[in-house]
Amino acid sequence: SSERAINITIGVAIGGVASYACILAEDGAPVFVATRHHVHAQQAVSALKAGKAVWLEKPAAITPLQLESLEAAVRESGGFLAVGYNRRFCPHA
Repeated sequence: SSERAINITIGVAIGGVASYACILAEDGAPVFVATRHHVHAQQAVSALKAGKAVWLEKPAAITPLQLESLEAAVRESGGFLAVGYNRRFCPHA
């Protein structure tokens, strides 16, 4: 529940929100997408269309169609998108 999510984040450097729409409504706030894999592309596209800078945790998409829609959203919005491969430069990966 959204109440549980907010309670979990109390005392942590991040905040909880009731819905993804609340994040998109915030002025100027970048978006960090680290949700279930099947919604990564959809949420990133929505954020880009809302004018947000987006950090998207891997995988960026799980189908070629999702990846194409993500690419189109970046092109059309002129926005910033980074895909997080946090182990890319790790010598143990």
